[in-house]
Amino acid sequence: MKIRLSIFFYLVVIVGTIGFPVLATTTAAVGIDNTLPSIVMRTAGLVAAMILVVKLPLETSIRFAMLPMLLTMFWAVYLARLFNDTHFFRDALAFDSSKYWIFALGASFIPMMSLVAYRGKVNFDSLLKFVFVFCLVFLPIALALSSTIRISEAGVAYYTGRSELPSLNPISFGQFGGVLVIISYWALRMRGLNRLNLLLLLVGLAIGTYCLMASGSRGPLVAVFVTLIVFEVTRKNAVPVLLGAMLLIMFMATIIGVMAAVIGDEFLLLFSKIDEVLGISLLSRFATLFQLSDASSSARVQLFFISLDQFLDHPLIGDFIEVREPTDYPYPHNIVLEALIATGLLGTIPLLIVLGLAFKASLFVIRNIPSCGWVSLLFLQQLVAVQFSGNIYGSSTFWVALGLLVVTTHSRPMQAKSHLDFATGDTPQTQ
Repeated sequence: MKIRLSIFFYLVVIVGTIGFPVLATTTAAVGIDNTLPSIVMRTAGLVAAMILVVKLPLETSIRFAMLPMLLTMFWAVYLARLFNDTHFFRDALAFDSSKYWIFALGASFIPMMSLVAYRGKVNFDSLLKFVFVFCLVFLPIALALSSTIRISEAGVAYYTGRSELPSLNPISFGQFGGVLVIISYWALRMRGLNRLNLLLLLVGLAIGTYCLMASGSRGPLVAVFVTLIVFEVTRKNAVPVLLGAMLLIMFMATIIGVMAAVIGDEFLLLFSKIDEVLGISLLSRFATLFQLSDASSSARVQLFFISLDQFLDHPLIGDFIEVREPTDYPYPHNIVLEALIATGLLGTIPLLIVLGLAFKASLFVIRNIPSCGWVSLLFLQQLVAVQFSGNIYGSSTFWVALGLLVVTTHSRPMQAKSHLDFATGDTPQTQ
């Protein structure tokens, strides 16, 4: 029996976007170590990506369009730097050399380029259904299994107020919830939904929102808000009330933050009490951010300036794939800054153009290809997220989302639907 290439395409997307949090939830539920299953899953995704690359007909090979060409240029410079540093300066690296190559090539570059090269038919409705169902099923399980207690290296248990799993940190936990939020919100902005679909999406929105808050991570929350605001601003038929509500929430959050900075500890104590009732730590963490009393925020700011100084010392071709000065983090938690220190202007300029073109493409898809609008939201969420956390070689979800976005601009949709009816398969219309 001949296996269709689309199966490998879907496997690459699922593994690259929600595969790891789903696997982390599964291994936590079973009570086994996540390492071996993760290797198996990543290998399956890599094999699927390589099959796509090898089996693609000549006429569907990568066209030398601006975005793929610049993307290739950036990765060529980055991989050259990676080769140099892992071979000649491996003792100065924070991790084993193999880790950088496994994630850079196996989890990020090859899967992304296999999607960029793909020219086959894509059923985006089925793909959306898979992503939504996986999130709706596994996220509540992850929430039930999550803990806000962490064990230090010395064996001391302490309360963090941030939900996480043994192999899924709070930031990744928050991003997992964020995926369900943006997909549910996007689907709810359609009309013609029956009661069952409406119920499923409202449940998904509620679960995703709570997990987003329970993670206690500010980056994923900011990413979701920015994504939804961009979505509402870009839509041809945006609803001013929804957009106004989002802007009002952001405005109120700013006001509360300023009050926290001015009033001080009394306001922070109030936030702590609210967090205690809700079982989260998000409000307190936002308050400490404005008070400049949060250790994580202070470390990130310091890391920003250290990385900038490192770039300014070697502006043309970069210096090293990591931050040379000893810090709590070996990378800047911002892929643009990381590109600057690793590849200099030589690699960062193509990357910035790629990000600009991809952002423009995401807006185009929202306006003109409504059946793929959720892909744009997924990409925008990841685009914002990698400005606050993650690194170039390990941000596989971002790179796969970028590759999937490219697919939406040149693929041949198998169905011209605006949204998949999760319960019946009927086609609601955009509103």
